Amino acid sequence: MAKLISHENNKAVFTDVISYDEFKKNEKAAYQKEKSKYSVPGFRKGKVPKKIIEANFGKGVFWNEAIDMSLPEIYPKAIEELELQPVSNPDIHIEDEIEEGKDIVVTFEVETYPEIELADYSKIEVEELDDSVDEELVEARIQEEVQKNKVLKPVERPVEEGDIVNIDFEGFKDGVAFEGGKAEGQELKIGSKTFIPGFEEGLVGKEKGQEVDLEVTFPEDYQAEDLAGQEVVFKVKINDITEEILPEVDDDFVMDVSEFDTLDEYKASIRKELEEQVKKNNEIVVENRVLEEALERTPFDLPEAMIDLQLEDEMREYEHQLSHMGLDLNTYLSITGQDLDDIREQLKERAEDKVRVQVLLDKLVEENDYEVSSEEIEAEYDDALEQYGRKDDEEFKKMMKAQVGEDQIKSILQRRKAVEDLKSNVVFVEAKEEKEAEEE
Repeated sequence: MAKLISHENNKAVFTDVISYDEFKKNEKAAYQKEKSKYSVPGFRKGKVPKKIIEANFGKGVFWNEAIDMSLPEIYPKAIEELELQPVSNPDIHIEDEIEEGKDIVVTFEVETYPEIELADYSKIEVEELDDSVDEELVEARIQEEVQKNKVLKPVERPVEEGDIVNIDFEGFKDGVAFEGGKAEGQELKIGSKTFIPGFEEGLVGKEKGQEVDLEVTFPEDYQAEDLAGQEVVFKVKINDITEEILPEVDDDFVMDVSEFDTLDEYKASIRKELEEQVKKNNEIVVENRVLEEALERTPFDLPEAMIDLQLEDEMREYEHQLSHMGLDLNTYLSITGQDLDDIREQLKERAEDKVRVQVLLDKLVEENDYEVSSEEIEAEYDDALEQYGRKDDEEFKKMMKAQVGEDQIKSILQRRKAVEDLKSNVVFVEAKEEKEAEEE
């Protein structure tokens, strides 16, 4: 029978027993499994008797394998008997020497799922958020569409503000070319402020084919320390000058780029879309604030094994995002000058935050036993199908169910209900900035 020695700080220490008879049975099985690895003069390989192998290689030659074969039989039963939730593989110790006829006492140390005590989550204060959309945001969205429909026209005149120039350039500090300061066929929009101050301004009024020396100073906070605040010279050649011709924003433009007939209708649709987006963003802000406050009211320690496991998920997601940018992790590390430990350290805090939220929500689920109907589970699968653009695709739905089972979906939905439960305690208060302004 398993015996709990201690269970503190998310670590359980307990003992269990491998009976001597069970051990001897597994020792014979270990001999059958391992005997072909041993060679003894006078015997064919794989045919050496157990006693001869023990005489040549030691009496306990098969003990470790026999114990390893015994552990899967006793460990799961002990965990169930002691009602423990391990989150890591156990450390295993056998203190006493193995003796003839004596049962073997095994000590296990394992990190366990944290036990937490829920707090009072009433009256969680959250600052009121503005859901309104001002005219500037609507105009900015329209200008995005204008830029998509612009026409580029080569011109034979000096460079003006707003032009796009194609240039070759090379930078020099104290007459010596510096690393990263050279490019050919570079497209640059004058006035975009994408280059260091003075560079774009220095090209205004210059003509196609002209070569220019631009004396500029790097900003004090420039990322390359050896160039920060330094005076340099860029030798620039202007290859081409292109003018942007933007469409006029009127009803004709609207009919070309949308399903609407008038500019007013188009603006109204953009405003509605932006309002929905702002509302969703604000809901996320409220949810994050609620979870932060709930966690502040519920301090608890986390097992390192849980953080490490989530960190591996974060690393996989990070590599996945890099792949969408056409980069692999090693290439990204070489470009940024970072190493793997730097990335892991950056992601560790996010991993810990996610695990804390998961533990809190799981405890709320355990305490409240939120019900989830079969209809809700099916609706979740259907929503996922729609996101993949596979609505009503029953074959794809079957495959999805095989990969993500109903128990997993139920768990997701229960956690979502726990979040909604927390949000029901929100008390909206006036934003500090507004309150201070009123007081002044």
